[in-house]
Amino acid sequence: MIKKKQIKLLNYLSVDLRRLRITVSAVIWLGVTLLTSYGQSIVIGPYLQNVTTNAVTVIWWTDFSTAGKTTRVEYGAGLSSFCNAVQTEESSFSAYSYRYKQQAVITGLTTGMEYNYKVVSDNSSSSTNTFSIASGRNENIHFAVMGDGRNDSSDIIARHKMVFTKALVYGADFIVYGGDMVRYGSSTTPSLDEDWKQYLTEIMCNGGSQTGSGIGNKIPVYMAVGNHEIYESGPGYTGGLTTSMARFKAVCDNPDNGSVTADWKERYYSFSYGPCYFIYLDANNTSDNVLDNHDYLADGTTPDWEPGSEQYIWMTNQLAYAQDNAAMTFVVLHPSPFSRGVHGDPSDTQRGYQLRTLDSVFRQYGVDGLMVSHDHMSERCVTGASGYQNEYTGGLTNALTWRDEDNLNYFTVGNSGQASRIADVGWENWMDITDNNAAPYYTAYFYSWAGNDSYASFLDVNVAWNSANSKWHTTFKVVRTDAAGNTSTYDEFWIERSDPLVIPPTGIGTMVRTR
Repeated sequence: MIKKKQIKLLNYLSVDLRRLRITVSAVIWLGVTLLTSYGQSIVIGPYLQNVTTNAVTVIWWTDFSTAGKTTRVEYGAGLSSFCNAVQTEESSFSAYSYRYKQQAVITGLTTGMEYNYKVVSDNSSSSTNTFSIASGRNENIHFAVMGDGRNDSSDIIARHKMVFTKALVYGADFIVYGGDMVRYGSSTTPSLDEDWKQYLTEIMCNGGSQTGSGIGNKIPVYMAVGNHEIYESGPGYTGGLTTSMARFKAVCDNPDNGSVTADWKERYYSFSYGPCYFIYLDANNTSDNVLDNHDYLADGTTPDWEPGSEQYIWMTNQLAYAQDNAAMTFVVLHPSPFSRGVHGDPSDTQRGYQLRTLDSVFRQYGVDGLMVSHDHMSERCVTGASGYQNEYTGGLTNALTWRDEDNLNYFTVGNSGQASRIADVGWENWMDITDNNAAPYYTAYFYSWAGNDSYASFLDVNVAWNSANSKWHTTFKVVRTDAAGNTSTYDEFWIERSDPLVIPPTGIGTMVRTR
């Protein structure tokens, strides 16, 4: 005989089992839906490139050809607008499932607005993300500078991803990347030839099977050519230059530099963002025998940068334009001309020392900062006419009063994932200002955690209009992260610049730009 309590229990179990069946069915339905919506068809992305004040490029990669099929970006309120994509089959990735590149350029956008978007290829679609286009000429901007993140090991990947994550937390509108995003630009060994895919899917992008920071889905990452983007595992720098640079240009969508040499297009470029102008150089080597700065790269395999070369002439034209039209000018390149690290040594095989010949040109045109990497450290060096290191108006005890109005700052940012390095033996020999192997040195700041591989860092830059004195106030600080995601800041200082155009936002006249 079944008692009332037992009947009540059976009824409860019956209801609970029905709930379980519903729950299991819902989970199965959800899994199938997610698999169908993102699936394995969209292998990489979407990620953002080449953002302007009215347009953005969206890139993603599929494992199937979309010829004759729908492939587009849906965006805006209710995702009701769309922009068709162009597919290219990238031969440099022909051995891999992600060889089909989908690229859409959305135009007619409005600055200051945030847009929802997702990408669709045939019956597969991505998750919904958001993007904003570049700030207008008179608007504040916030960006992060990174370098040498790489993906050589799981520890490096974790630090690299953490730096991207923290840059979003700090409010970056975009990323300035000084090169060495990956370990190898290409490889003849299949097991070593997944670096670009790994960088994009495990570090930069999120969604579907991608497990990265998601920064690439939300803001643009402007990338410079580093020596590791050129490098091919196995043959070194001699065997993979064509393949590796084809891959770099396939992954990126950089502004056209107008080069007459097809191989040099997108390897150096420039763009405006808010009141700032950014000039990216490929300075990995040059053909001049005196200024040659890379022993393994053959002459002509990279764009020359020495005075008189095509890239040099392009650079000076860009600098002149920036001096007349931008409040702040930043130059981005990979090798560091002033560094305590091994690549700062003038006798190193992959050195930046020879690039010091451009220092007077940068100061002539009023450049406000050089963003470099190559050496795996965080360092700031200064050059200029006002005593080089006589830059502190409030003393060393109050970081918020540090300023540098007259000197040119070189920011070495090469610890954004890669293991940190200590200063190289003999650094005093090439970092002294007066050539006496003693102080004063070009170095104004060298990080205290040198040699500790549990940390990674980036440079946080905030450019804001100061209505009190009608100048652009720019704050720089190094942000260091640890394995637990905690952050600390270092070397915070600021500079201010007048605007060569109408003073924002009042428009009451024209100012002459001063250093």
